[in-house]
Amino acid sequence: MKRSLLTLVLIGFVCCLQAQNMQVLYGMDRLYQGSYLNPAYIPNNRVVVSMPSFYNNLSINGPAYSDVVKNNGIEDYIDISSLLSNLEPTNYLREDMEIQTLGLCLSLGPVGIQAYHKVRFNAFLAYPEELPSLVWEGNAQFLGETINIGSDFLLHSRSEFGLGASLKLGGLTVGARAKYLNGIGHLSTERNELEILTNENDYSIEFGTDYQINSANSLNYNSLNDVDLNFSIGDINWNELFSKNNGLSFDIGAQMDLGNFEISAAINDLGYVDFDSDVRNYNSEGEFSYDGLDISNVLSGQDVELSGIVDTLANLLNFEENNNAFRYVLPSSQYVMVKYKLADNWDLGVSYFHESFKAAPVNALSVSAGAGIGNILRLRGAYTVRNDNYSNLGLGVSAKLTFLELFVLTDNVLVISDPLGAKDFNILAGLNFAISRKKKKK
Repeated sequence: MKRSLLTLVLIGFVCCLQAQNMQVLYGMDRLYQGSYLNPAYIPNNRVVVSMPSFYNNLSINGPAYSDVVKNNGIEDYIDISSLLSNLEPTNYLREDMEIQTLGLCLSLGPVGIQAYHKVRFNAFLAYPEELPSLVWEGNAQFLGETINIGSDFLLHSRSEFGLGASLKLGGLTVGARAKYLNGIGHLSTERNELEILTNENDYSIEFGTDYQINSANSLNYNSLNDVDLNFSIGDINWNELFSKNNGLSFDIGAQMDLGNFEISAAINDLGYVDFDSDVRNYNSEGEFSYDGLDISNVLSGQDVELSGIVDTLANLLNFEENNNAFRYVLPSSQYVMVKYKLADNWDLGVSYFHESFKAAPVNALSVSAGAGIGNILRLRGAYTVRNDNYSNLGLGVSAKLTFLELFVLTDNVLVISDPLGAKDFNILAGLNFAISRKKKKK
């Protein structure tokens, strides 16, 4: 599949596009899936078999889909002025997806044992506000000014096999989990500096680059007009689930019962994946010059030979290819939660989440409340402030009928009223089989 490098960088402008970033789930510690966020959590049944489940997370801080795509009553169109007016100094789009194939948890007295398999996908694009301004309004606005239009991006997929254990020691429960990781595909920027200076006298352009792209099983680059990208988010090829790219990661957690108060904390995804099979690196470093072109001429439909421009830029940027192995360090995350028990099935909670994710770290603070109706229904609501987004109202529901447990959770139910304007949305849904007698939680 051929794509120009420009298309690869700009695709995020018109599309909606680790440990699960889900605040509601962290408070539902009786649900098996809660142990993914804290390995110290022990489900409320002796034996739980988790069937395939699906998790997806979307996060945007710049223009949302409805900011970009408008309708004039006849057809959809791209509203450039609206797009540009909604830009942040640095804009990012992030998409995370997890597909759990199978999980098993055993609760043997004070000991919990857990094993599972997942396939995880991550996509990320960060771009400066100057880049779309340059593309749609031309470089005349930046005469005599040096601007950086380098974009940071990541496409990553891996298989994950986890084995964990927890131990209850009086009021304290501790847990740890080791995970074997197998890299399916990877494409990311290690360095992303691309500076442009347009001379105010003759429109000549000076480039300064310090750009490196690392690829494994993903990208073949020959020129800006000849890029072969072999990466599909969510498209599972079972023949590629076991590559020669391996890694390890670890989770640790604890939960302390202090009577009416309960404190829990966890650190997840301390690890890496080493990519040393089918690896390519593309580097461009240096300073180059190009005699003037006002890019706005191209976009306004004037007679400019774009293919010649692309070829010239390709020669100037001069990407060099090599095959050096590289290590992808996972973005680690931390959770802390304090609960106050109002009654046996009622509680209030406050939680904090942090994740160091490339140029867009996540900080989330939540207040929540949980309630239960016997052993049949569990509900949890949460209000979350995530970075600068204050409109996250979450809801988690799990219902148990004999041995079948169904669940669906989201941190933002308000997105239903305006799905195309969503900037933060996640969902987790699936089912478990709790096939042994219920263990009463003390």
